[in-house]
Amino acid sequence: MTKQIYFTHANKPGRWLAHKLKKENIQLIDDQRQICYGSKEKKEIIRDYYGKLYTQENIDDERVKQYLQNANLPQIPKEIEIMLESNITMMELTEALKKQNNGKAPGPDGLPAEFYKTLQESLNLPLLEVMNEVMSKKMIPKSWSEAYITLIPKEEADALQIKNYRPISLLNADYKIFASILAERLKKYLNNFIHSDQNGFLPKRQIKDNMRVIIGHFGILREGIDNVNWRFMLLQLEQMGFGKKFIQAIEAIYHKQTAKVMIEGELTDSIDIRKGTRQGCPLSPLLFVLTLEVLNRNIRDEKNIKGMKIKKEEFKQKEELADVLKIQVTNKIKYLGIYLTARCSTLKENNYIKLKQQIALDLMKWENLQLSLTGRISTVKMNILPRIL
Repeated sequence: MTKQIYFTHANKPGRWLAHKLKKENIQLIDDQRQICYGSKEKKEIIRDYYGKLYTQENIDDERVKQYLQNANLPQIPKEIEIMLESNITMMELTEALKKQNNGKAPGPDGLPAEFYKTLQESLNLPLLEVMNEVMSKKMIPKSWSEAYITLIPKEEADALQIKNYRPISLLNADYKIFASILAERLKKYLNNFIHSDQNGFLPKRQIKDNMRVIIGHFGILREGIDNVNWRFMLLQLEQMGFGKKFIQAIEAIYHKQTAKVMIEGELTDSIDIRKGTRQGCPLSPLLFVLTLEVLNRNIRDEKNIKGMKIKKEEFKQKEELADVLKIQVTNKIKYLGIYLTARCSTLKENNYIKLKQQIALDLMKWENLQLSLTGRISTVKMNILPRIL
């Protein structure tokens, strides 16, 4: 039976082959710099780290309100407010279902998107009722607040440090369907509100344009963390005139979240999530760029910060930003898979040479896998080629 599974899956791209190509089991170090091999110890390290990471700091509401007022944020048009507040329609639900990708790992309830697609005739009506209750009653199903987190190691970082793993949330499919409906509505407004210097997550914008600007013109770098304070986000929605029902729905989602981290086939104890936006949620990146726009507007409007002129655009220098706005800057960041530094002459050294070395090491490691020529081609297509691209 094992040989049959190997023969069936080893020659085509998929989860089985991806699992075979993954690095060894996670090893972590504790506070005493000792390597932990036991499952219990590793789960404790992970739970402590993310428990602290997702703890939300208390903020002064009045100070935040004053900050938002000073940003001169526009009020959303009345027709947009009405559109965001309206009941979710069966057409919106059907369209959202079509856009859900098949083959994705399910959330804690174990139900993939295919389940809801296959049983649309039976499930669409009760699902629609649940979604509209969320909009009107500020209550979500308990399962929507739960998630599993899978850890992806960051390339060329110390794999013994838990901070060097990227947490990806696996969310329940019914929640993602609801969130994608709200996201589609919100996009209709954000494309006009968000300044053109933010190119991510919005229709007709290409985030690669930012890469061209950075590499082609200047070396200004700023390190950011997808670390949104929920209270700030809600106060901003109120300040901009978003309707009560829409704010209630967002508040219900971001009132209390929990997650369990998956490690080597096991789960940690539940972790309370009190800040940040979920990777994997269709709505989260839009809320993030909406919140980030406040900072960007303050940077653009700050007269004491003089920028560098390139054609008609002005780009403000990192030293001035760090001094006036108290922003942390760094000399090297990874952006869209590419390491960026202040000098273009170091791009080859920081990217191509290191990538070539890593690919060579991986190919040597995979030599012992019993893969046919077809399996080896699949390995290159699903693992090597994307990194080069």
